[in-house]
Amino acid sequence: MTELTCWNCGASLAALPQPISRHNQCPKCFEDLHCGRLCIHFDPQNASRCLEDRAEPPMQKENANFCEYWHGDHSAFKPTHKTSGSEAKAKLDALFGRNDDKGARGREENADAGADADQPSSAEEKAKAELQALFGAPNKQP
Repeated sequence: MTELTCWNCGASLAALPQPISRHNQCPKCFEDLHCGRLCIHFDPQNASRCLEDRAEPPMQKENANFCEYWHGDHSAFKPTHKTSGSEAKAKLDALFGRNDDKGARGREENADAGADADQPSSAEEKAKAELQALFGAPNKQP
């Protein structure tokens, strides 16, 4: 049988006296343990009830409760994937079309469409020209 772990951080609860009381908190993240989130009857798809029909489900599933049907769930901790800053930036760039491949593709399409020589060729030059036009400064191209 696997040991009980915190529903929030996954820390081992083996050092805590069993059964878990209403006053027990995780030694690592200090979240309440005798709560709906750590119970085997917790239903993540339906926040207004639990899987035990006789129990009166608490409104706040993360707060300690007095439920007499509570039993610790050994698989309550679900690790989440946290993205790094560079991964998040790459996703934003892809979303807003600011990656190098798309910029190169856009320049090729402009060249194929017969774009004027006065038009800026790089994305940086185009952005500068748009800013200058927006703020009324004369459009100077080197």
